[in-house]
Amino acid sequence: MNNKILIIDRETDVLQILETLLTTKGYQVKTATSGEEAIDFIKSEIFHLVIMDIRMPDVDGLEFIRQLKNLDDEIEVIVLTGFVSIENAVRALRDNGAVDFIPKPLENIDQLIISIEKALRERSIHQEVKALVKELKLPSKEMSLRIKKIVDKLSRADDQVMSRSIEHKHAGESNGNHRE
Repeated sequence: MNNKILIIDRETDVLQILETLLTTKGYQVKTATSGEEAIDFIKSEIFHLVIMDIRMPDVDGLEFIRQLKNLDDEIEVIVLTGFVSIENAVRALRDNGAVDFIPKPLENIDQLIISIEKALRERSIHQEVKALVKELKLPSKEMSLRIKKIVDKLSRADDQVMSRSIEHKHAGESNGNHRE
């Protein structure tokens, strides 16, 4: 598995437990205890998924999700937090694009694993759709270039026909074949 996960939490014991669990599941894992540290990682590496708390010492977690999405719109985010409220869940999921909102303490580890698999599947689907759209646009770009070349060619041919027509007209006038 080549999926890279960044876990952001101010609690180092949570980071260690999740890192051990996800590493044994075959994921490449990095951990950060602050938003600033996480941003540095994201600017230097590609991560497929971020699992994060919304309470961080240096940044508002909900705003941080927006920052992540601005840096990499394909990155998926799972919020894992003890700061649970309906408002936070709605803001994280609907307004900021998180794929799941899971309360701490995590009572069912399978819930997290299922959420991770779902998030990575969604990322994969988004990438496939992007690739297909790009593929569909390519032929239309090629077709547009072909049409432009044909139009340019026809325009030049039209100019040549007009020039010859004018030449014939002037040649006929100078030969005395001018009719009145």
